[in-house]
Amino acid sequence: MFGGRTWLRAAFLLLGFTVASVRGKGPVRICVPEKPEAPALAACTAALNAVYSTPEVGFKCIGGETDNMCLFRVSQRQDHLTLVAENELWLAHHLHDLTGYIAEAYESSSGVPAAVAYGLAVVKNVFCSDLPDGWASLKNKGKEYSICSTGYRRTVGFVLPMDKMFKDDIIEDRVIPEDRSINQDAYNMAQFFGSVCSPRTTANGPRRDGSAWEPLCGLCASASNATNSTLSGFSRFNGPPQEHKCSESEDPNDEAYNPYAGYTGAFQCMLDGSDTPDGDDKRIAFTKQTVISQYNTDSRWSNEAKVDEGNFSILCNSACRPFSEWKNDDGSPNEECITGAAASHSLVGKKIHSDGTISPETFAAAIASLSDSSKLSNRVIAETSETEYPFWSAPTLGLYKYRDDDDFTNRLPDFSVIQNKGPDAEPIRVCIPLGETKNLPTFCTNVLNELYGGSFGPDSETFLNFECAIPEAGASYSNCFEAILQGEFDITTAGGNELFQSNKEYGLVALVAESYDDGASTASYFGIQVVKKEQCPKISGLSDLEGMNLCSTGYRKTSGWFLPVGRLFSEGILDRQTDPEENVNSDAYSVSEFFDRICCPR
Repeated sequence: MFGGRTWLRAAFLLLGFTVASVRGKGPVRICVPEKPEAPALAACTAALNAVYSTPEVGFKCIGGETDNMCLFRVSQRQDHLTLVAENELWLAHHLHDLTGYIAEAYESSSGVPAAVAYGLAVVKNVFCSDLPDGWASLKNKGKEYSICSTGYRRTVGFVLPMDKMFKDDIIEDRVIPEDRSINQDAYNMAQFFGSVCSPRTTANGPRRDGSAWEPLCGLCASASNATNSTLSGFSRFNGPPQEHKCSESEDPNDEAYNPYAGYTGAFQCMLDGSDTPDGDDKRIAFTKQTVISQYNTDSRWSNEAKVDEGNFSILCNSACRPFSEWKNDDGSPNEECITGAAASHSLVGKKIHSDGTISPETFAAAIASLSDSSKLSNRVIAETSETEYPFWSAPTLGLYKYRDDDDFTNRLPDFSVIQNKGPDAEPIRVCIPLGETKNLPTFCTNVLNELYGGSFGPDSETFLNFECAIPEAGASYSNCFEAILQGEFDITTAGGNELFQSNKEYGLVALVAESYDDGASTASYFGIQVVKKEQCPKISGLSDLEGMNLCSTGYRKTSGWFLPVGRLFSEGILDRQTDPEENVNSDAYSVSEFFDRICCPR
């Protein structure tokens, strides 16, 4: 799990290490992908405080189990920050409305480390004779080569190269899988190349139910055909057992460990292929520009002899060139030789900190300390005991502090190219009735196309595309209903009284409804009144509710207002009264007179 990370060394007494916490001053909680009870959390806390704590702020590591759960925890203000990369960065912004604060910076560009990862297609030098025109040569030889990818829908290992192959017509025709349960991007990669090792599953891929697909990770479990190497400086490895070939675990202590997962795993997968163009196991690694330096320091491989960058080449648009030519003489990326760029590992958090656990000044102090590049090489070594915890990646040369949210979002990759879609399909226009964040339409469009886009059925040639937008008049149910009536949109969502309004006032009809319980018996929900058990003896009917305190879901919400208030009116328990000053609606005034204290927001 921790291969290739920079190790923070920190001394701490097992019985006595604490993080000072002053009201509003911390500790700043950083979520890491560890189990909540993992011993590594103490090591993480100790290491961060040894290097980054100041009189103003301390740190505490919290186990969130996975990157996605950490993103959720931060979005819910349970924690303050988490460190993620690639598509998790995209999710951080589009799904959780988080922003980036600090990014790892790699290879120097004009003397300034760049906070970006560049995608490369790496081969052994000997294959340049077989691929003299780089990507152009590969266009006609895809089936002769196998792909070692960092993982399904990882940015540099999957999204960027697939984006390039689609846009540059290396894959000329987007093939539609006969089995509609398989995502198009996974199917097209497997169809174009001879075999693939692209471990990892997402919530909806490579099969749409989130399960693995054999052709996308079959190569991962294959042993190398070569018995020795003509290259000096590395040892060969075999892939994982069949049952773990699709696992993305990079932790050698994990039962599901896959040595071919991740950046350096993809590189090792490539190393384990044939050494000559006439071999039958020719491999290309889709990885990033820092992979060789990271490979040489990765704990999974660092006990082996180091590899030499001079033994490897990269595919450029019309040539196969030495690995070092991924960048120009001035340090800028060589656009001819990279598959694209993506934001590097970044520390993300809420845009505004107002949860009361830390003050804005404390949060700013934490970011200032964590972004101090001079602390990257700090080592605090104990005379009595020592622990280590990886935080920043090993190739990190510096740390970049994002200027603002736009600076962060401009570095995120575009995932739209790999969505399931038909090239000529007219989009179904979806009106967004709630929320006006600038990224909501993009997120809505991407999610609907990912989950529901593509072929309409197993034997259908009809494709579905979705396009979400907010009506010009603003996001509201009534504006969406009116826009559908005027032909500007096709569908929207509504519930409860809004559903009634859509039919009564606009003549719209319901097409699909959520179903609860067993998923078949009902497409409705029921309003109920809930009290503490000890109150039951003094309540024999609804009339006994008079004078009690009321907690409602919201004013004129269906189950929290219309259903209970309507029943009280219809049964004559609640008298309809009028505000003497005529400033308050009759239903609101009547309820306020019946109950004592009320919490009914909205």
